[in-house]
Amino acid sequence: MIILVVCMVRFTFGFYILYEAGPGEYASARAGGADVVDGPYGMNTPWISVSFGTTLFLFVVFMFFINIVMLNLLIAIMGDIFDKIQENANAEFMFARAVIIVEIENMLDDSDKKREDWFPTWLQVLVSSLDDDSSSNNDWAGRTTALKKTLKKVEANPSAALIESEAKREKAEIKLEEHLEDAKPAGADVDVSLQKLGG
Repeated sequence: MIILVVCMVRFTFGFYILYEAGPGEYASARAGGADVVDGPYGMNTPWISVSFGTTLFLFVVFMFFINIVMLNLLIAIMGDIFDKIQENANAEFMFARAVIIVEIENMLDDSDKKREDWFPTWLQVLVSSLDDDSSSNNDWAGRTTALKKTLKKVEANPSAALIESEAKREKAEIKLEEHLEDAKPAGADVDVSLQKLGG
């Protein structure tokens, strides 16, 4: 966002110089740069500048750089930030939940804490999710992390990744054949029903 503002200021000063605005005409020079952004910058506007060619070139560069490059870059950065937030969302949720449980436990009496039905013995185990291949783990976990995991796995052992993908394809073919076999009796029943209706 800061880069976008800096570029906007630079183009505004460029238009300020091209329209030969003096110190007393600051408002009109600023309006020239703002007009480019807001849209009322007409086709005859470059004619009133010092150099039509330079103004037109600056206008085209401005429209391409600010409206296309910078705004798309801003959207991409926001998408990446969203992915990072989603990657940490589950961990933050579990941490907040644990803090609330500890606070509630600390407010209870000692006699309540000794009740086995309220406070069973438990063990907290931390397991790394980096080696977890479940597809449910990748749902909304962030595209970047899922892509990095897949690339690291393929780089570590490309032949194993190929074998794994072949195995998945074969499993899918077997399931498809099973579904087709299951559908054959239903198809035969439909054929018999059609013959009865037609005959």
